[in-house]
Amino acid sequence: MKKAFSCILLALALALSAFGLYGCADRSGGQNQTQGGFSQIAQTFVTNVGQIETPITLDSGGAINGAYLIYDMLTEEEKADARIAESKAKLDGYKAEYDVLREAADEQAAAELEARKVQSFVAAVGKLPSLSNLTTEFREDIDDALAQYAVLTDESKQLSDVAEAYEELLACDARVKELEEAAHQEEIRVAAQAFIDGVAALGPVTVDSLEPIEDLIYDYEDMTDEVRAYEGVAEAYAALQQAYDACLKLLDEQDIAEFRELVAAITPASEVTLGDENAIEDAEAAYESLSDAAKQAEGIAELWQIVQDARARYDALFAVAEAERVQKFIAAVDEIPSYSDPAEIDISWYGVLHTVSELYYSLSFDSQELPEVEEAFQRWNAVQTIFDSRGYEQIPMVDPNILFSGDMPPHIVLQMEENMFKPLREFFGVGSNGQLSQYVTMWLNVYVGGVYVGEAEMDIAAAGHIIANTIVVNCLKEVAATHPEVVSGAKFSFSIYFKDKNNEYIPSAATKVSEEKVYTW
Repeated sequence: MKKAFSCILLALALALSAFGLYGCADRSGGQNQTQGGFSQIAQTFVTNVGQIETPITLDSGGAINGAYLIYDMLTEEEKADARIAESKAKLDGYKAEYDVLREAADEQAAAELEARKVQSFVAAVGKLPSLSNLTTEFREDIDDALAQYAVLTDESKQLSDVAEAYEELLACDARVKELEEAAHQEEIRVAAQAFIDGVAALGPVTVDSLEPIEDLIYDYEDMTDEVRAYEGVAEAYAALQQAYDACLKLLDEQDIAEFRELVAAITPASEVTLGDENAIEDAEAAYESLSDAAKQAEGIAELWQIVQDARARYDALFAVAEAERVQKFIAAVDEIPSYSDPAEIDISWYGVLHTVSELYYSLSFDSQELPEVEEAFQRWNAVQTIFDSRGYEQIPMVDPNILFSGDMPPHIVLQMEENMFKPLREFFGVGSNGQLSQYVTMWLNVYVGGVYVGEAEMDIAAAGHIIANTIVVNCLKEVAATHPEVVSGAKFSFSIYFKDKNNEYIPSAATKVSEEKVYTW
């Protein structure tokens, strides 16, 4: 319809343009006139009406509407002209004939559309299976058919085939509702029975019952009212609550016993030292984890007072020790050499700067914010910044451990070999331990009875994840030459560290000292 109307407007515009009606105002402001004082628009209207073909058909609508559009452009004076009035009367007659045809056509189209709807509805019902073969899977098909029936006219609904199909559809709908309700009831039964069986399966309550009990409580909270109303569910839930209370009581008893043990491990307040920090913190954490009921248990208040007294004593000692650490930090900063030229700050400054760093980061955050600490920090940081800019680095080894293999004779196993050699290789830009030996030496520290006795250099090129027994024995022989306590058949423990050759970097600390193992040669 919109397209047809657009075509009419286009045709009208072309017609008016052909007659020169756009931009036709004369210099006096009036419209251009044809001979006899008849305007071009008026002439166009009379001409267009005269060109409408008769008899009138549905195709006449465009010409009739176009003529009306031109008529609306006429002035009142023009509309009163006898010739215009005559053409208007003729146009009205055409319009009346057209409206009769249009109404009849619309009625016919509506009737045909309704017939198709009826046919579609009857066909949709016909596709449904018999009542005995219906399942809940046909719910969507039934709902679609009901929707098709709802839009039929009252007259169509009275048709015998429609009425018959509708009765069949209602029977199908009722049957599927029965099946849906049966399925729903089965879901209720299954959910209820699963809950009942779950409670029954709990058995005797222990401290380990908490998680399964809580899972069942969550299941109950998620249940619908229908499931909760199922026979046996209420009784099972009551039993579950009893089990939950019993489990909480056991847990309280366990927590109370643990708290008592932790408090018993705390040194009497008068003898508390800084070494009791962990014991105090463990007891505090245990108390905080107690339930409100457990905190009210007999003797707990007295035990908590013991912990608080120990904490007060510890805090007092910590304050004294922290004050000493603050003074040590400031004194260490004062030991940093003065300099007039930043170039003087070389690798030899590492030791004192490292000591200051360790002292600073041993302070609490509160101490670090003290004015005197902040002032010392600024002095240290000025030098540390220059030192760091030199590129001096500490190889980032991650506390590698030395272990022993189960082989006989024993081999040393570097648990974190990659964290020892890889950072070194990356620093010097080499691809192998053999190339690394140009820059670094590797040393084996030897301990007897936990006491350091000496060291011997090892071949880095021969080192790896496993250090062979023969290499270790050679190192022991070298140390034994000057240390009589190193003898074959004795127990030895070891650690490893590196030395730089060119003073270009600071290596990480040695590995952790290993367990003892017997070596013979």
